[in-house]
Amino acid sequence: MAINITEIWLKHRKSHFRETLKPLREGYQFGLETGDFTYASFCGLEEGAHLYYSGQELVALEQKMKSYSEACLQLKQENAWYSKFFGKVS
Repeated sequence: MAINITEIWLKHRKSHFRETLKPLREGYQFGLETGDFTYASFCGLEEGAHLYYSGQELVALEQKMKSYSEACLQLKQENAWYSKFFGKVS
């Protein structure tokens, strides 16, 4: 959870959004490995937001967010509705 908070709320204030991407990806993987699916889904979805803010090409972003959205739905996460927002970006 500390990675999520640091990368989402603090680090981007002093660094570029791109520097938050790797830790958020690692947080997603860590959450999956430890069974903390809520944490994993938030890290994945926030990575999508940070990619968007970083200027990621929308077609590539749509694919990435689609895979995160599907994973959230498979894990039965209540916050999966959030991923629908990012699906509408492109």
